Amino acid sequence: MNTTFEVTTPQKSDGLDTCEGLTGSSKPKSNDEVMNISVAGFHDGDSSFESFKAEEDVKRRFSHYENYSIVSAHKPRFRGNVLPDIGQENMKKYRTAFAMIEKQLSEKENIFGKMMKEFERYFCEIYRDGSFIREKEAIQDTAMNKKIAQATRDIQEFISTISEGIIQYYFLDKIKKDQDSLGTLLTRDNIISFVTSLVLRGDLYKTIFDLYCFQEILIESQYQKNIEALKAKNPEDFGVPHEYCLNIKTINHFRNKKGHSEATLFQIKLTEDHSDDDNNQKSSLTEELIDINGKLYNGKRPYKQVISQLKKLSYVTSPTQKLKVLAKVVKLINKSTEKFYKRFGLECGRKLDPDETLSLFVYLLARSELKNVSAHYRIIEKFSTNNVLNSISGYYAVTLQAGMDYVCGLKASK
Repeated sequence: MNTTFEVTTPQKSDGLDTCEGLTGSSKPKSNDEVMNISVAGFHDGDSSFESFKAEEDVKRRFSHYENYSIVSAHKPRFRGNVLPDIGQENMKKYRTAFAMIEKQLSEKENIFGKMMKEFERYFCEIYRDGSFIREKEAIQDTAMNKKIAQATRDIQEFISTISEGIIQYYFLDKIKKDQDSLGTLLTRDNIISFVTSLVLRGDLYKTIFDLYCFQEILIESQYQKNIEALKAKNPEDFGVPHEYCLNIKTINHFRNKKGHSEATLFQIKLTEDHSDDDNNQKSSLTEELIDINGKLYNGKRPYKQVISQLKKLSYVTSPTQKLKVLAKVVKLINKSTEKFYKRFGLECGRKLDPDETLSLFVYLLARSELKNVSAHYRIIEKFSTNNVLNSISGYYAVTLQAGMDYVCGLKASK
């Protein structure tokens, strides 16, 4: 039996891939030489952050992947966001350089570190502690949306400024030209992702995230109202095919195909004794068992690890980190499926189509009870480059948002 579950997951790309100029003979430029990079003037001229777009059509982006499945018995043809084979040694240099630059930026006298701290102070003062937030109830929707759009552009243009400054300061453009094997990692996307991960932290992240939450407050209210009725449902109730329900429905699907009697599911109540606790209380829990010809199997909740992973979206801040969480979700979907089939000696033999993938994501969202899904998506959409959004990583994010849109569109009776 050869059952394979494969998915193309994005490679690590949230930092600089190499910076030999840090330890080589080339001396970085002094702070005085880069002081002409101004923090002010975010609203003047065109942003050099050309990879960003103000608004993206989710349906258009989602249709880009209409023939792609996150869970497949074959490798997908589309393989975006995959780094070239650069060897372990170059990857080690990449990680070392990334760590060195981040350490230098955290030093007290570092010009870029000072700029980031000053920008965070400025941004929070304007958008969190200023009159905009205090008077937000009186602001018309159009004015509010314009203000939030401006806040987004401020961050985008600041990230662009810092990225360009770091390229000049460490001669990264020269390294890219001189060393082909290392230069392949010194892409604009990698540098922007690295800087973004440093900027979207602490109070600044909380401020922009809260703005997105406020902007989507009506959508979030509808989402939470509808998701409440879905929490107790099983995968098959969402349209997930039997092969991927990973419960008794999956087992009986294959047993029926072979003409075997169906397995049965029953519950037993267990009592846990907490005699060592101060309250000396006992609690009961319900365990599901699957009976297959007299042999009992624990009916574990399907995709338990996947659901726990999805919840981690709330604990990371940069778009790259959020995309890594979603990539891990897909990886764990594959792992859970493979483990289930191996456990029961079955073979899947099919893949999920986009509609079924969406159904599975809706189930995962319902079980995870994740809040502010749209705000998480906004962070990814607004602060990732186009190359990332059009890659496999972007597909994960769009599927998540489409799942939320689906829940919001459900009728109250459901």
